[in-house]
Amino acid sequence: KSLKRVHFLWQVFNAEKDIEKTNKELEKENRILEEKLKVQEESELDISEKNKENSTYLKEVVLVEKRIAKKTGELDKK
Repeated sequence: KSLKRVHFLWQVFNAEKDIEKTNKELEKENRILEEKLKVQEESELDISEKNKENSTYLKEVVLVEKRIAKKTGELDKK
C-alpha cells in the first residue's frame, strides 16, 4: 500500500508541475495575443483615418473634375 501511495503522490506531483508549466506557457501566449490585438486595433484605427482622408481627397478630385468639365464646356461654346 505504501508503494502505491508513493507512486500516486508522485503522479500528483508531476501532474501539478505539468499544470504549472502549462499555465505559465498560457500566460505567455495570452500576453503575446494581447500585444497582437493591440497592434491590430491601432492598425484598424490608422486604416479608418486613412480612409477618411482618402475620401476627402476623392471629393476634392470630383469637384476639380466638375470645374474642368464646366470650363471645357464653356470653351467649346466659344
